[in-house]
Amino acid sequence: CDDTNAELNPNNPCSTGSVVNLTLFVEGYYVGSNTMNSVKLNQDYASPADEVEDLIIELHDADYSLVDTAIGTLKTDGTLSVTFNTAAAGSYYIAVKGSNLVQTWSAEPQAVGTTPLDYDFSTSASQAYGDNMREVETGVFHSILEILIRMKV
Repeated sequence: CDDTNAELNPNNPCSTGSVVNLTLFVEGYYVGSNTMNSVKLNQDYASPADEVEDLIIELHDADYSLVDTAIGTLKTDGTLSVTFNTAAAGSYYIAVKGSNLVQTWSAEPQAVGTTPLDYDFSTSASQAYGDNMREVETGVFHSILEILIRMKV
């Protein structure tokens, strides 16, 4: 991408947002060896085989107020990348939300700005606020899957 050359990208300028790269695993999807099932493919038989679920990633400031939101697709290898276009450079808590997991936050605010941030939730329970992670195999921690049972009355 090169915004200095209009011929290369005339209608879609390069993003000037902050890139956040995450690594995380979701209980229930995890099959071992740092891999999850391709849940999206299992649901629609059309999604790429490396996609698990779309997650909402939020940035919150020191008083926990929401600053910016982005949606990214979690891959079977536990990686997810999002770009925040409105958040100013600064330190933010990273919140991960999904329809099938308990909301998980980074343990501490992280520096988000012009340099891409890499944050790995899977290395330790202490990577999540309140140690909200469970060890699934030696050295691999994951977010807790929330199972909802809806009863018809």
